[in-house]
Amino acid sequence: MSVPVVIAASGLGVPVRPVEENAPVLTIASNGLGAPITISDNGTPFIVEGHEPPEPDPED
Repeated sequence: MSVPVVIAASGLGVPVRPVEENAPVLTIASNGLGAPITISDNGTPFIVEGHEPPEPDPED
């Protein structure tokens, strides 16, 4: 069973670092009802189902 979450546009949410394995599962809620999270390299590791990482900037 996973916990429903939403990515907080305001930046006010639990910091989460998405990983591929060996972590609890969070699921992005399609209905917008869930605990607020923010994606951060310094966050707690979780598997985040439904999260699509941003494409790298070609100028970098």
